[in-house]
Amino acid sequence: MDPKIAYRWGSKNQFRCDPAPQCWGLKVLARDGCAADLTIELSIADAAGGSLGTVLDTAGVVSAGQQATMIFEVFVAGAQKAEITKVSCT
Repeated sequence: MDPKIAYRWGSKNQFRCDPAPQCWGLKVLARDGCAADLTIELSIADAAGGSLGTVLDTAGVVSAGQQATMIFEVFVAGAQKAEITKVSCT
């Protein structure tokens, strides 16, 4: 993970999951900004921890100190868990 990127999981009342049956939201802050793209990848799993694949979201240019909201919509049946696997700031 990039130590210059801070994030926290958003609560369900901070974003919408429509039309996806499941989604996760992140509030992300890039200390020095991302001149081209801020991209985050999540690994998605079922309730037992079985892998269902990955999903990513790109915020584009993020200025220094700017907060970005990233929404990861998942259309895979049984998706219950998400874990950040990759953070890229270019």
